[in-house]
Parts: sequence; C-alpha cells; structure tokens
Amino acid sequence: MSNAAALRPTAPRRGQARLVRDGCYVYGVVPAGTPAPVPEATLLTRGEVAALVTQPSARPVSRTRRALLTHVELLDRTSATTPVLPMRFGTVLPSEHAVEEELLAPYHDAFVAALAALAGRAQFTVRARYLSDAVLREVLEREPQAQRLHERLHDGSGCDLADRVRFGEIVAHGLMAIREVDAAFLEGTLRRYAVLSVVRVPPAVEGYRVADAAFLVERERRVARGGGVAGRRGA
Repeated sequence: MSNAAALRPTAPRRGQARLVRDGCYVYGVVPAGTPAPVPEATLLTRGEVAALVTQPSARPVSRTRRALLTHVELLDRTSATTPVLPMRFGTVLPSEHAVEEELLAPYHDAFVAALAALAGRAQFTVRARYLSDAVLREVLEREPQAQRLHERLHDGSGCDLADRVRFGEIVAHGLMAIREVDAAFLEGTLRRYAVLSVVRVPPAVEGYRVADAAFLVERERRVARGGGVAGRRGA
C-alpha cells in the first residue's frame, strides 16, 4: 500500500530521462515543502511541486533487485505522510537544472492537479497468481482434447512434438480465457472500494499470473477486507 499513484502523468520524453553515471536520480514528484524522507535525499522545488532526488554514485545506476527495493522503500516512506507521483525506476536527469526546467516547469500544473487528486487517498496494489495445479485442472476439464493429450503425455503411450506443441497451445488459450474472466472478477470485487482503478491482464506467455491491479482508495476506507477474491484458484 502506498500513496504513490499508478495512475500518473507519463514520465516526459523531453530531456530523455536515462541511466547515467552522474546527474539526479529522480524518485518522484511531491508537494513543495515536503520533508526529505532520508538524509541523502534532496527536494528540488519549482512553484507548488518538488522533485525528490538523490545524487547517483560514481558507478552507473544499477537495475538490481536490491536497487529496486531501495527505490520502492523510499517512495513508500514518503507516501506514508504525503502524496507522491513516482517516476519509473532508474530515471536519471543530467542535472538539477534539467530536473527543474525539463520536468517540473513544463508539467507543473499537471503535477499539481494529480497531487491534489491523491490527497487523502492511498494506493493498494494487487498482484494475483494462480495455483498452477488447480488452474491446469480447470483448463483440462474445459478442453477435452487437452485432457486426452495430457493423459498420453503421462501414461507412456507417447506424444510426438506436434502433439506437445498443440497441448501447449490449447492450455495457453484456455488459461487466457480463464484469466480474462478472473481479472474482471478481481476488478469488479475491489473497485467498489476505490475511486480509481487500473487492471492489467498479462499475456499468455507470462504463465500463471492473473492480473496486476492498482486501486486508489480513500484513506478512511482502509479496513480489513477478506473473502471476496480468495478461493478462486489463486491468491
């Protein structure tokens, strides 16, 4: 949970935010006057908004899991007390001047409006995955041809390469059909608590993921909610 919006202005192309050895690493945009969440962070202010930045080290910004977790942790710490519009992980602008003139200045009014919309609200992120055995059983129950191929694959009667390819295609198609229904169910169940929602259904090649969803919720509605989604083949 955070107050960092998934529904946010797209990071600008001007200035080409990029990975470099120096410059300003940009975590996000916050209201002017927000205190820095950690000593090494700096707020670059323009009008009513400020960019939360740090100075990269002498080596290039890394794309490791540890660096990503550090990025997320700083944003979560900031969003505990104030709205924040997060930048994409790894966003670096070449100088403080570039942050102010190429990010804050041209998008100032859009940032002000977006931050105002986030005030008093929090984002909940849901990432759902299927229990692989359970959802595979459902696909086989729905697809008799896949069931027959599955039995041949496991009873020793043998399948050639074409059969294996066909089996994979049927399972992928069946899984996608189930995924679309369950993603709609997920959004419909949780959307009632949100003022805004975004649900992304992954392509078939991403395996047993159901959906990635973000829900913007009024803070006073942060109550325990259970039962609506649990039990539908995944968590």
